[in-house]
Amino acid sequence: MKTWELRRIPFGPVVKVSFIVYFLLSLILFLVYGTFVMSILQSFTGFVGGEFDLPVIPGGLPLILLGLFISLMAALFYTVLTLVAVLLYNAVASIVGGVHLQFIAFDLDTESASKSVPAATEVPVPDTRTGDSSTEENQGGI
Repeated sequence: MKTWELRRIPFGPVVKVSFIVYFLLSLILFLVYGTFVMSILQSFTGFVGGEFDLPVIPGGLPLILLGLFISLMAALFYTVLTLVAVLLYNAVASIVGGVHLQFIAFDLDTESASKSVPAATEVPVPDTRTGDSSTEENQGGI
């Protein structure tokens, strides 16, 4: 079993990964949400637009550009929040120590797995009726 200690998280990889992940997630979310809302609003303005003289809602390129802009701003905002969390973790970890992680290495090969894992041993189970701790018939109901 290996024990590792996570004492510090570097800022560079966190910025790259979090910005890309947040940008893609917010872009997908905005495009799905925007398409859904635009279809509802266009059907509503088509249904009621003649009576109330509602303006036609623009779609197409302005909607896509708005989605890109909002996704970019959301990615920047959440990346800054992630950096603040990393800064706090690094400050606390430098004072009290990092997170200790324990890893157990094992092989998926059947021969080496059977050799590395100890066989189950028979443990005596006490019989509550007789006070006997024999292992023969008592383990059937457990």
